[in-house]
Amino acid sequence: MKQPIISIVMPVFNGASYLKGAISSILNQTMGDFEFIIINDGSTDSSTDIIRSFNDKRIIFYNCGSNQGNYPARNIGIQMAKGKYISVMDCDDMALSHKLQSQYSYMEDNSNIGICGSFARIMGTNTILEKPITHEQIKVALIQDNCIVHPTLLIRNSTSLKEHLKYNTRYYYAADYDFMTRAVHFSTVVNLPEVLLEYRLHAKQISNQFGLKQKRYADSIRIQQLKNFNLEVSAKEKRFHLRLMSGFRSNDRAEFEMILAWANKLIHSNLRHRQYDHEYLIKWIRTRLKALL
Repeated sequence: MKQPIISIVMPVFNGASYLKGAISSILNQTMGDFEFIIINDGSTDSSTDIIRSFNDKRIIFYNCGSNQGNYPARNIGIQMAKGKYISVMDCDDMALSHKLQSQYSYMEDNSNIGICGSFARIMGTNTILEKPITHEQIKVALIQDNCIVHPTLLIRNSTSLKEHLKYNTRYYYAADYDFMTRAVHFSTVVNLPEVLLEYRLHAKQISNQFGLKQKRYADSIRIQQLKNFNLEVSAKEKRFHLRLMSGFRSNDRAEFEMILAWANKLIHSNLRHRQYDHEYLIKWIRTRLKALL
């Protein structure tokens, strides 16, 4: 069997409400040379019937039997993927018809790029999710939060990426954030400044169902990234760092001064080790500090 150019990996758990639209948006892409790996992650609704209702040879249906979780299911799909590129997809979103072609053409023209995302539109609105574009901008922005709309990603399926870019399931609901914070340090990551996905907001999303737990795991990822600054970090400094990341205004001038001292420590450490673009890091930290005033 001929190797497909792109492998689309989409886990499904009780996604019947929106699944038909998501599948159709992939099958109707202007670029048709792909395999569509759909991982049924123990669904108990009509998801299986909906998937099987599509008669398309490009669909590869994998049934987990029981619920493994979103990110373990993604890992299964990534290991199955045979394409030159891997495209990430969610079962509640819709890809614009030219998404795969646009990203594939860009990646073919830019062999130094390992991962390519894009902007997205919140479904049913005119709100555009604009994200940092360049690798260095993304690298710095990830210190604070996940600045990637995950289902927009196209990943070059090289051996090194496939080995390194497995989702770390210890982070549960924030595993996509951890995925990107690791990826950006051994692969060049960019966002195309064009809308290629319709992103759906609804009550059953991970961020809505498990928001507090997701924040707790995300905070641990924020602290984990401090190793990139080659610093010994105290418990108090970790608290200051999370406060800097939060953007909540501070009425305590003494606390603000301590957060400012911590921010300067980050800047001076990066000046020595140059893990991040220094001018952009300074600009970004100043923006974070202003949010606290």
